[in-house]
Amino acid sequence: MLGDSFTWGATADIGQSWVEIVSHELEADNVLVWNTGVPGTGTKQALANAQRFMPVMKPNLVILGFYVNNDFWDNLYPLDYYSLVAVPDDGENDRQVFVPQYKFNHNWEPIPLSSQEIRYSALNVEFYPQNGVEYFLGLSRIGSLLVQANDSIAQLRREQQGHERSYDETQHLIVELSEYVAANDAKFLVLIIPHYNDLQTLGDQYLVIQQILSESNVDFVEPINNLELRDYVETQGDDHWNNSGHNKVAGFMLDCLSLIINQADATCAK
Repeated sequence: MLGDSFTWGATADIGQSWVEIVSHELEADNVLVWNTGVPGTGTKQALANAQRFMPVMKPNLVILGFYVNNDFWDNLYPLDYYSLVAVPDDGENDRQVFVPQYKFNHNWEPIPLSSQEIRYSALNVEFYPQNGVEYFLGLSRIGSLLVQANDSIAQLRREQQGHERSYDETQHLIVELSEYVAANDAKFLVLIIPHYNDLQTLGDQYLVIQQILSESNVDFVEPINNLELRDYVETQGDDHWNNSGHNKVAGFMLDCLSLIINQADATCAK
């Protein structure tokens, strides 16, 4: 299993994540499941994990959990995007915080930050001023607001470029991962993980990953019709499944995997 926090089992009780349920149920069929999901990562990390573990594990089937809400953007980040930095705390000891060690240029290419910029970001929870004008404007409240307004306008212009680049990068990674899996004599399947807003109307990013997978001839499955809004946690800012969501996806995947296990050429994919 490859993926992010959904695959890892975020917000599920111990033993209640969809991967854990699938693993437990398949034990009777002598099927061994390895979970290499890493929270906060995308397909780039999944590819790295496949290249690291497949030669050792030699799986028959590789499943990638792709979350439509943030995996596209995550695929723009280098694997070492975050750095752990010690900053002064209220107590006697420093505290460790994760901060970006890259910024993106106008083409959405990652540019390494200097040690000074990383330190500034850790202490101020914002990026280092890009020039002297930004620095002096930031000394006053009005100046800071002007910088923020300018940044917001620039961000809107760059957002569409970022989407397009993230889509291209994701398709490249999906193809590379599927080819790597095939070269190691395993089947490849993608589980499309919807955002709760997709349950009402499919969003652009959901439609894009469908298109990418279809164009790349990659098999995929969609549990979206099995899910309801109540299957997502109610905590503000958290869009993971609760136990109910994990259980429903586990049932969906078990139906799919039983076909693959019992019939060599069978598929439950679209």
